[in-house]
Amino acid sequence: MKKLLYVLIAFTTLSACKKDEKTPEPTLQGNWELTSIVRQPNAGEPTKDDYPDGDYREYLSFENDGNVYFLGTVKNISNWTNDDIYTSTNNKITFTHENYFGDNVTYSINGSTLTITEIYSDITYVYTYKKSDFDVKKAYTEYNLPK
Repeated sequence: MKKLLYVLIAFTTLSACKKDEKTPEPTLQGNWELTSIVRQPNAGEPTKDDYPDGDYREYLSFENDGNVYFLGTVKNISNWTNDDIYTSTNNKITFTHENYFGDNVTYSINGSTLTITEIYSDITYVYTYKKSDFDVKKAYTEYNLPK
């Protein structure tokens, strides 16, 4: 009887233990849809544009292979595309060609929100994106518009 009691205590104790669930690190890789842009001049009041803006939507996709794709759509029809190569280290993003963002760019991720901050000598831009299911790379490849 004592053995059965020990087995029950051991079983209860082990079954009550919960494995530590690790929260996955937020990652820059993936598809993102623009939700707002704040322009903060060094002198003057900030301005904010919310997106989508009417039928206009803007997306970007950071790929695991170091490519980044940009896509703007109106009524789900692409009206511009761009691509670049990026690296990210310590929340700083460096783009090879700087076609879309400048050279002083940082980012932070909070849940499903990506914030990209771009600082110039006279103005700071803060872009806010949300995770998106829209396949930017596929759309970019299909549209293959001139840059």
